[in-house]
Amino acid sequence: MHLMHNSQEIAFEFICQDMPGRTFEHWSDVRLGLRHGNTVIDDEPGDSENAVFRFTLRIAPNKKNGQPNFLGPYAQGTPEQRFVYLCWGERRGDEWEGFRRAKIHLKQI
Repeated sequence: MHLMHNSQEIAFEFICQDMPGRTFEHWSDVRLGLRHGNTVIDDEPGDSENAVFRFTLRIAPNKKNGQPNFLGPYAQGTPEQRFVYLCWGERRGDEWEGFRRAKIHLKQI
């Protein structure tokens, strides 16, 4: 993960390597995508050499404790426990059917 500080925003780049392939259990077209609000976007095939996800989050002080609060459509969870989701699933047209996801916690950043 690479971070670039720019005033009140941080640009993230997640580089996912050693992808597992396109099949898993009964799934035949596995993809990895980034959660944006309630949808998954920028999904890449599970047999790609790597998948790169770039996005930015805004930062503002948490009103309760003054700690950094990550904001924007990629930020999930409560202000105290923010994270970003990487999601495994299949894309069928515009529909996403997910079966696994990974939380990338932001508290230590």
